[in-house]
Amino acid sequence: MGNYRDREVFIYGMDEDQPVLIGKITSADVDKDYGRYYHPDEDGADLWPEADIKVNRNFVIIERAAFGAHAAPTFTAVLKYYWDGSHFTLMGKPTLRKNKRTEDDSPP
Repeated sequence: MGNYRDREVFIYGMDEDQPVLIGKITSADVDKDYGRYYHPDEDGADLWPEADIKVNRNFVIIERAAFGAHAAPTFTAVLKYYWDGSHFTLMGKPTLRKNKRTEDDSPP
């Protein structure tokens, strides 16, 4: 993890009895992948930097607040990545889950 804006996910494997860095996902990677489907400058689809990261076998799931004000985002963007043994691949369009504390909007 980095500071407020920079977030990185590091994936390590084992080489004999030593951990070895085999891959990573940076906040720039997530922003780029999100930006292929949603456009903050055009439709207000801001993606906020705070992240919840889950790992399940070969999958890394990154959740970040999206759309609306930073203090009360309308959605949580869910990006699911697959690790194929050599790199990460985004598994389709990021989904938007409506946050309970908001009343407006539906996913674009």
